[in-house]
Amino acid sequence: MNGIPSSRIHFHNLKTERTDDLRIRVKHLKEEAIHWHSCFEIELMLEGEAVHDLNGERRVLTPGDVYLMRPNDFHAVEVRTPAKVIQLMFSENVINQRTLAQILTAEGSLAAHLTRREAADLQELMGQAMREFDGDLPFRTEYLFHLLECIFIRVMRRCVGHELPLPEEHPLNAALTYLYGHFRENPGMTETAERFGFNASYFSDLFHKTTGKTYKDCLTELRLNYARKLAQCTDLPVAEICFACGFNSHSNFQRAYRQQFGETPKNTRDRQMPG
Repeated sequence: MNGIPSSRIHFHNLKTERTDDLRIRVKHLKEEAIHWHSCFEIELMLEGEAVHDLNGERRVLTPGDVYLMRPNDFHAVEVRTPAKVIQLMFSENVINQRTLAQILTAEGSLAAHLTRREAADLQELMGQAMREFDGDLPFRTEYLFHLLECIFIRVMRRCVGHELPLPEEHPLNAALTYLYGHFRENPGMTETAERFGFNASYFSDLFHKTTGKTYKDCLTELRLNYARKLAQCTDLPVAEICFACGFNSHSNFQRAYRQQFGETPKNTRDRQMPG
């Protein structure tokens, strides 16, 4: 284990006054039904074997497998033999804007099997971050931030394989990235505008001019696309899918879904069933 402690959990501030921005630990995997998180998560398999269902894609996990889950991903775990992982859970507050955009805009599930050397290198980086949590050396926050950046880049390098093109610099970039990561929370336009220092009216006009969509239409599209993925890949009740995507009314959800896709969530699911 290269000296990595396996029984301690640490929460530490990096860039905000909150205490929930970062969590790193070694843990045993357990059986988990389909669920999702409001944060990001990286897990590196150290021991054992499990089956991981990430966004409807099933994959057998063995030592050296790594996966990165975003707030717009969902997953389930089936343990075959006792399995241990290093787990890193983090908020967007510990990621620079460029890397955050790369993670959120990457298509498909972010998972890969590392070579023995790659796995050892990543384990060492995560171990360094874990050990740094215990200390109080000078420049601790800065060192942790850059260690995390190295971890994110190593994982993205293997899971995506190439650097993703980013949009040209634009005043809306940070707000759009935020919306992509938080659409399930149904953030209001005024709330989002204020978060990024915009007047609500100006923000509304700029959003429409930049994207060709209203803020509400863009938010609804993100939520409905997520709902469709859940309908296709899980057996969750439609009512649960509705609320998981940020809708407060089942009838409004059904109507919006039918307008967007020309069918009901049940029709979508039925078309995925064999036979």
